[in-house]
Amino acid sequence: SWLQKMLEERFKEKASLLPNFVDFNDYYLMNRIENRDNNTVAMLYHESETKGTEYGLEAIKIIRERNPDIKVILFGVYNRPNNLPQYIEYHKKPNIDYLRDYIYNKSSIFISPSILEGWGLTITEAMACGASVVVSDSKGINDFIENGVNGLVVEPKNARAIADKVDELLNDNDKRIRLAKQGNKVISNFTLDR
Repeated sequence: SWLQKMLEERFKEKASLLPNFVDFNDYYLMNRIENRDNNTVAMLYHESETKGTEYGLEAIKIIRERNPDIKVILFGVYNRPNNLPQYIEYHKKPNIDYLRDYIYNKSSIFISPSILEGWGLTITEAMACGASVVVSDSKGINDFIENGVNGLVVEPKNARAIADKVDELLNDNDKRIRLAKQGNKVISNFTLDR
């Protein structure tokens, strides 16, 4: 909707909003939200500055200092970066089945530190698979995340705020479960037919 508003303001014409969707044949809940290891965090690794990966990695470093037992899973299209700490599990170009089964459905928390998103596809995929989400306010998320209701939202470029919100969920399993269930419910409305 932020893109719709921008276009209407710029061109002084009515723009129609067609929300994105999740392919629920590919992304769905397999591992009960209540049964997940609360110490597993996942994030997309991307080299574009707008994806905010540097802030996500800094947040992970802070989280790890506070919670040495945390399991971190990153995935992306690039080779494993040389500077990634060994405690971070990295998957290059995981196929849809692997992404769904072994990343999204195994994670209790998905982090998106993006600075700007048209939509936030990986976030919606993670929500469809039952992960709770901690995201930067990247504009695109505002059509499907309400802060404190079905996810936690922080200001962009703030690694400490991301770390604090992840810690909040690591230390409050009931809250993590509640946000993940509500997120999964909300995202189920974003179907191709709709």
